[in-house]
Amino acid sequence: MPNVLIGAGTTFEWHNGTVFQVVSGLQRLDHNLGEVEAIDTSHFGSTDKKRTFTPGLLDPGSIEIEGDFDPDDVAHTQMKTDYHGRTTRQCKITRTDATPSTVTFTNAFITAFRTTAVHDNKWRFTATIKVSGAITEA
Repeated sequence: MPNVLIGAGTTFEWHNGTVFQVVSGLQRLDHNLGEVEAIDTSHFGSTDKKRTFTPGLLDPGSIEIEGDFDPDDVAHTQMKTDYHGRTTRQCKITRTDATPSTVTFTNAFITAFRTTAVHDNKWRFTATIKVSGAITEA
């Protein structure tokens, strides 16, 4: 039987310039691993009438998080401030399975930060984070 993981206990941390801060209230984390650009290498000498490609640069992807919004939470406030300031920070995801693992992103910036109020429910937030450069998995 495959090793199945659940998301409970997973943390996302945003660096404030001095230390990592856990972003509280998370209920969803989506890590898009990115994609590799396909570079067209077709040329006049291609005799089989088919395009040829080679892999290009690796786009390290993005992260989307969603949870309960707390305007007094220091990590929520820092992320909002960094979004408005177009600030690049480190961030990391820690999975809490039998052998915990951490994915650290050296450079990341917030491309969208949205809060939502619902008449009969909690305040929510969604943040989209673009990853740039090196990723370390441990």
